[in-house]
Amino acid sequence: MTEFMDLHFDLLINIFLRWSAKPLMQFKSVCKSWYYLISSPQFTELHLDQTLAQSNPNLRFVFSAPHLSSAEFDTFDRITELDNPFRSQGFAHVVGSCHGLLCLCNYDLHLTILLYNPTTRTYKKLPFLPKPSSLSHRYSFGFGYEKESRDYKFVRILQSNEGTGPFKSQVMVYSLKMDSWVRAPDVPSPFFSYREDGVLVNGTLHWVHEFMHKDEKRYSIVGFCLGNNSFIEVPQPKFEEQLINLRDGVLEGCLCLMVNDLEYSDIWVLKEYGVAESWARLFKVKQSQQLMFLEWPIAYSLNRQKLFLQLNTWRVVSLDLQTMVIKDVKVCDFPRCFDTQVKGWNSMGFGVVVAVVHTVGLTAVVAKVVWGVIKSHIYIEMDMMNLLDRMEDLPLELLKEILSWLPVKHLLVFKCVSNSLYNVINSPYVVQLHLSRSLQAHSEGTLIVFGNTGIHTFEFNDSPCNATELYCPGNFDYLRKLAGSCNGLLCFSCQANEVALLNPATRACKQLPKVTLTNMFMELCTVGFGYECISDDYKVLRYVRFREPDTFTADLTDFRNMPDSGLAASPKWETLLYSLRTNAWESIQNPPWTWESVISSPGIVANNSLHWMSCDFKEVKCFHLFTQSYYEIPLPGKISPGYKPTLCLLRGQLCVVTFYLDIWVLKEYGVQDSWTRLFRCPSEHWNSLYNTLCIWKLGLMSAACSKDGSKILLALMENKKNFICCDLKSNEARMIQIPGLPPQFSAIHPWVESLVPLSGVVMN
Repeated sequence: MTEFMDLHFDLLINIFLRWSAKPLMQFKSVCKSWYYLISSPQFTELHLDQTLAQSNPNLRFVFSAPHLSSAEFDTFDRITELDNPFRSQGFAHVVGSCHGLLCLCNYDLHLTILLYNPTTRTYKKLPFLPKPSSLSHRYSFGFGYEKESRDYKFVRILQSNEGTGPFKSQVMVYSLKMDSWVRAPDVPSPFFSYREDGVLVNGTLHWVHEFMHKDEKRYSIVGFCLGNNSFIEVPQPKFEEQLINLRDGVLEGCLCLMVNDLEYSDIWVLKEYGVAESWARLFKVKQSQQLMFLEWPIAYSLNRQKLFLQLNTWRVVSLDLQTMVIKDVKVCDFPRCFDTQVKGWNSMGFGVVVAVVHTVGLTAVVAKVVWGVIKSHIYIEMDMMNLLDRMEDLPLELLKEILSWLPVKHLLVFKCVSNSLYNVINSPYVVQLHLSRSLQAHSEGTLIVFGNTGIHTFEFNDSPCNATELYCPGNFDYLRKLAGSCNGLLCFSCQANEVALLNPATRACKQLPKVTLTNMFMELCTVGFGYECISDDYKVLRYVRFREPDTFTADLTDFRNMPDSGLAASPKWETLLYSLRTNAWESIQNPPWTWESVISSPGIVANNSLHWMSCDFKEVKCFHLFTQSYYEIPLPGKISPGYKPTLCLLRGQLCVVTFYLDIWVLKEYGVQDSWTRLFRCPSEHWNSLYNTLCIWKLGLMSAACSKDGSKILLALMENKKNFICCDLKSNEARMIQIPGLPPQFSAIHPWVESLVPLSGVVMN
């Protein structure tokens, strides 16, 4: 083995490329260098390309019912039930298959979507998207690979029609590389497809649209391009017969159509994508009692003498291409009816999810090595400009990877080197990738502290490091209250009822437009700041409370002459929402509750929503930043209102901490049964902390988690001495101090440094 590990790097890659996925998974356990090599996206793509080029690739069939299982291609033996995350929940619908990844959907209350690699047994749960309020809606899905960006994408198309109102649609695209949703342009016109799962050909998802025209059923092929997120219409062949139905599919990488009329079922293939003249009819099969309608093709047999087809949505048959005889496919130990689709699955893409989501790939390793060289050049004061000139000669993809690992302070220096580096660092891709790296590395335990002496930050791990001071604008007294923190941006309530956004890492500051108010009897309060990924926008939520006198007509500036009836008038509310993308405020619908019924601390941002604890401590009040809808999340049943629970964020999940130091987290957003208790303070430890917990009425400011997840830091109000460390392993709670913090502070929030721009001025 030692001699084998000493082989030349290129030779080692060529050897690994000839192995199948299963032994390569074992090789990853030999040493770190092999692990990083086999897990890298570059090796995954090489292995995938070589396997695709083989005449006999490692194909398997996947059956989605009665259980998610796979069978040997094309003998249909060696049945294996796949240990997928939906196994305990029963049915798992297979949306699509690409490069060894399965896209699974569970039609539960929350429409859970997973990307699952059966070979590595790893999976990625897509971020939650809220369901529409409309009762009448239909979904269309699609999953595939986009070559230009080397990214796997999932598309959810939602079409709804609320009663007699106008047609509405919402197209959301998930990127595995960015791990986020973006909204694509709406559907140009309503379309209905018998098959809700799109067919992937040439980087485009396809659906057959059925519609009526002058009492005649007609069809069109709707395509959604994954590269530019746009809809297209694909030309179709001219049919002479009257069609009964039309289905689409893919055969050997080409778009194909199953054309069923009254007597025959035809199979057409688009040999050259986008060229209408290249449509060609491959087979024409006469219908019988055994063969009614063709749904879609699966694949040719290995000897290319048979074609496997799905028939009537529940039967799998084989078509002998010489005799044109149809036979049912018998799968050992399976019923004749599989009840759902059958997908061809290629098990060669063994490392896609692991390489993209869960591990550091080869490019990232190279980026880290280059960053180490850069640091050594900085510290020993060598020719830095020489090195930066060489960096510009790197491939653009590698350069972006390198830059995404660097601290912001060094990136600000590199932006001054050349226009090309400036443009690359400012590009949305690098900003988003750098933010993703920061969130993965520091979001669990990094907190920012705002006090009367400035802004400080520290990272909590096994033992908290010293707090360091961050940049503050020159007019620091202008900032009154820290109203929120999100993706490196801070939101401040300022003097004269103004609001400002600050990025301490880049020193960019933006003053928001002033709110024009005509009634002087008012209260203006900022209650939340957050990011919603659907429209890629940062938003600020404020409310205004008016008190209008009932019958008072005297001079409004003379408060001494105001009658008591004016003071006792019922309050009137107005809720305002600011969008950084539009740089404007808008008045939105008021919540079904009054703002006096929630605790006035800044809203907690999670799942594109702001959250506040109700004053009666019975539920969490919520506001969705995209849909602008209000809803409630019940607290765990074991939490009594007398426990005075406080809301915070822990590892991106909603967290509730009680006066008795019970720590609960909402594991799955929106699912009441997923509330899980992480920690309960023993009575002896709680008694020793009683004097500190007496200030609990002021509330919990924030919480942080160590990188290994074994410790949780609770930050209470008032001063730097009020920090409690809860050890989940030893079940202990004790007081700790954070060196370097100011004696008094008013707010603590989670924070990561980022390049997120404000489109404002950069302050010196």
